[in-house]
Amino acid sequence: METTMTIDDEMTRLVTDMYAAFASGDKSAWGGRMAQDHEVVGIGSDPEEFWVGAAKLAEVTEAQVREMSAAGLAMAGGKLRVGSQGDVAWAVDEPAMTLPNGAAVPFRMTVIAVKEAGELRWTHFHLSAGVPNEEVLDLALPT
Repeated sequence: METTMTIDDEMTRLVTDMYAAFASGDKSAWGGRMAQDHEVVGIGSDPEEFWVGAAKLAEVTEAQVREMSAAGLAMAGGKLRVGSQGDVAWAVDEPAMTLPNGAAVPFRMTVIAVKEAGELRWTHFHLSAGVPNEEVLDLALPT
């Protein structure tokens, strides 16, 4: 009996594949699963990491996945939450990146994806390491 994946299942697989790419070096989960009919945007932790457009994001994600894999980094999901409405799906998570020395660095990730030609493709991601408000604003805010 064949089972049909829901859009939420597809989103879970997309995010899981994105994480696996850091260790394997397989860039297809990033560049190969990027939306073609929608503008794509990627945001990272570094102040220079705000990219718009498929060509730039393909270039950057390929290079970063290659470098992180070569450095021995791995990422694992944390508390993945997935939702969808029609042909749009989203995921939020608190993954951890494991460094070669075994230390785990907590991150936050958001991914938005849309169905194109029967396949779920990401159109936005935001992956960042949390920085305390005190460091950024010199102000302690309620959290």
